[in-house]
Amino acid sequence: MRTSWWLLCAAVLLATTSDAGAQLPAPLGGAGLYPFPGAHPGPASAVSAGLGLSDRWLGDEPFDNPAAGPARGIMVAPVFQRVKRQDLPADYDYDEIQGYFDLAGGWLSLPVRGIGVTLYAFEPVLRLEDATFVTRQDPEQVLPPRAFSATSSARELRAGLALSHVWRGARFGAAAEWTRREDSYDFNELQGTPQPGLSHLDFSGDGVGFQVGARVPVASAVVLGGALRYVPSLGLVGRQTIEAADLAQDVSARRDAGWDGGVSACWTVSDAFRVLASVGGRTAQAWEGFGVSAGREADWSAGLEYEEPGQPWAFRLGLGQEQQDGVPEPRAGVYALGLGWKADALRLDLGVLRRSFERAGKATSYDDRVVAGATIGF
Repeated sequence: MRTSWWLLCAAVLLATTSDAGAQLPAPLGGAGLYPFPGAHPGPASAVSAGLGLSDRWLGDEPFDNPAAGPARGIMVAPVFQRVKRQDLPADYDYDEIQGYFDLAGGWLSLPVRGIGVTLYAFEPVLRLEDATFVTRQDPEQVLPPRAFSATSSARELRAGLALSHVWRGARFGAAAEWTRREDSYDFNELQGTPQPGLSHLDFSGDGVGFQVGARVPVASAVVLGGALRYVPSLGLVGRQTIEAADLAQDVSARRDAGWDGGVSACWTVSDAFRVLASVGGRTAQAWEGFGVSAGREADWSAGLEYEEPGQPWAFRLGLGQEQQDGVPEPRAGVYALGLGWKADALRLDLGVLRRSFERAGKATSYDDRVVAGATIGF
């Protein structure tokens, strides 16, 4: 692991002199710290976080199934996210920021004459990190320790307008969506070489896509929900700077269009107890101009919800697993707990979701999210 840092400067220079369309620009192509181009889907609400995303395609909410027809009202869900890396502390004296506050998602429902009309927005990709680390001193070496800092922000905002309607007992919906991607990566060598300095890369872009979905009762106690989303191609432009090489240049790339979708099922075992299950996936997406591709993704999850009729409290739990090809963090386990409380037109929810993931046999790291939610009917 230490050797890779000694080779960093050479990798940075190589990245700037080679064909830009053949490999990632620095620091993405040199440091090897970041999850790019992979990403795990973030929960858009506290309910979904508490169920481990097992309700994702069911159509209870519009984020991944536009057939949702919530009553007139508004929902807002802030999130606290913390990434706890365990691979780096094994080799470095390591310190990281304890977490960030952000927005997981929200919706506004205004049904009109039997037509569900819902505005929604959420962040399916959200990964924020800020860390410093120092190489441990080897008594047999005369070279001083090297100090680094690394920060990253990868976020994808998706906003849409969903229309839904009931037909023959089932509910169908469609939505137009706007997607915007914004990334920023910094790697700073603070000390340890004759020319320490910052390597920075940022890029952003947007596009318009759509999703369609349905929510269908298949038995007296069983409901199926399914949806398919077209994720648009994104033209991305940004800026790269490398202080040590006195370099500042524009960068550009294009992320291919793709599809994602899945099916969720809900079995109402009793008036108080629901069992949920979900399977889904996403097609591969190449990042043309960066020379990398995020491979196909598949996931499954299961959840339980307990809520006594006439009582204000609800209890939730969930678990699952996610798998993606060709990315630095190819496998993640999902574990979740949730709590809800309601009174008249107000509902408050809290969901805690933990992902565990490994990097090429390294120690297990964690992505923890605490999502709060407030839903108000009017």
